[in-house]
Order: sequence, then structure tokens, then C-alpha cells
Amino acid sequence: MKGVKNLSSVTLAMYASYAAALLFLAHFSMSLLPPERLLPNLIAVCAHLVTFLVIAGFRGPQWTRAAGYGWLVISLYADNMALNGVAPQIFLPFRQGGYISAAVWIAVSSWQAGGMTRIAGLFLVFDLVLYSLIPHAPLWVLSPTFALLPLWFLMVGFLLAKERKQHVLLRREEAAL
Repeated sequence: MKGVKNLSSVTLAMYASYAAALLFLAHFSMSLLPPERLLPNLIAVCAHLVTFLVIAGFRGPQWTRAAGYGWLVISLYADNMALNGVAPQIFLPFRQGGYISAAVWIAVSSWQAGGMTRIAGLFLVFDLVLYSLIPHAPLWVLSPTFALLPLWFLMVGFLLAKERKQHVLLRREEAAL
């Protein structure tokens, strides 16, 4: 199977994708709390950390993975700034710049995935880029992302589960020979 990684990395990415969906959903549901609150920022850190595993195990060229990793580094840095009391006027534009890097990874990965993952991913990319490029954009511009990002990670998890199943079936066929 072209582009298939080993079974353990696909399995890990699958579970990480489901975890990322849940963690981002929890984080976004707490977005109305002040940004310096501990719990929403810790959840965001956890969401970004498990996403490293998704990027490593999901399809896409190496250069797009680098863009995804860049997004995570920038977002983790911004999360740390928020946890340490840095003013939102400073860390939020920094985080928004990272969304461009996220958009690159999500766009290429979504395009290669096809189907509904492609459609959801491209809508997500549009929203991330729009929010990033509008100076002082109101938060409501980003609100579609609150649903689209967890949905996209859930879809990625389903794709990885399908890939994992194919990998297991291929192993069984090889063992039977």
C-alpha cells in the first residue's frame, strides 16, 4: 500500500486524532473564559501535544508535516505565554501567525485524503487563513473553526482506522501465505 506507515504509527496517530478532537472541543468550549485561566490553556497544550502524533502518522509530504510541526511549536509557545500572564494583545497575533502554518498542513493533508475530509479541511483552512489575515479580527470570524477542527480530527481518525484495518488485513494475508 502506497504511503502506508507501520501499523504502530498509524494506530498511535488514530488514537491521537480522536484525543485531539476531544481536547480541541473541550478547549473551544472554554474559550469564553479569560485567556489567562489555567484549565483551558492546559487543555490546549495537551491538544497540541497529541497533534504531534497525528502529524507524524497521517499522510502528506514531509514539507507539509514541517508546517504542521511549526504550527504546534508556535501554538505551544503562545499557550505558554498565556499561562504566564502575557497580555492577549501580544500572544494572540503570534498564535494567529501559526494558523497559516496549520492551514498549509491541513490543506495538503485534506486534499490527499479526499471525500468529506477534503471538504471539511478546506473550509477549515479558509477560516484559519481568513482569521489570520484580518488585522484585529473579531473572534466570531474564527467560530467555524470551533466545530470544524474537532470534526476534521475525527474524520482523520476514521481514515486512519480504515488504513489500520487495511494494514492488519494485509498482514493476515501475508501470514497465511
